[in-house]
Amino acid sequence: MSNRLPFHQRVALSAEAMLMASLVPKHRVGRVFGAVFKLPLLFQRLGLGALIPRNVLILTTTGRRTGLRRRTPMDFSQGPRADVYLVMSGWEGRTDWYRNARATPRVTVRLGGREWDALAEPVPDEAVARLLRSVTELSPSAARMWSRWSDVPIDGSDASYLAAAPHFPSLYLRPVSRPLE
Repeated sequence: MSNRLPFHQRVALSAEAMLMASLVPKHRVGRVFGAVFKLPLLFQRLGLGALIPRNVLILTTTGRRTGLRRRTPMDFSQGPRADVYLVMSGWEGRTDWYRNARATPRVTVRLGGREWDALAEPVPDEAVARLLRSVTELSPSAARMWSRWSDVPIDGSDASYLAAAPHFPSLYLRPVSRPLE
């Protein structure tokens, strides 16, 4: 993640951090925010994909109980290579998309009009800690968000980010086929 983002992206990141640090329920997403987080699916269904922010991909998992395909909009970060993306779970991994991807790691990723199969692999805590730090460097208000969601005081030290990292289980989405145009 670059340490220099355009102004509008810094404002959006700060707004998201403030929202997640104070308004979104800590123990479950709830109906209101659940609907807000799913808006990109409505945009896609209505043919308004251009309204989906560039930092959002659509992750399709297989339901661990039903076997049905489940689609979830996700913020993402760049992974260790240009074709690998990192997605982070809130709620300590107690989200359906995360549990589905762990049960059946073969997933589908849709981003910017392209779609491809990927393998969802756990991200080491050290890499998650680096991501938490880099987001905080871009938006200092993110430290409050990380602290709230992990119950770990983020003091800027490597140890605090590493202690918080297990509370944000993350997955690398590695392509297993070439993107379909």
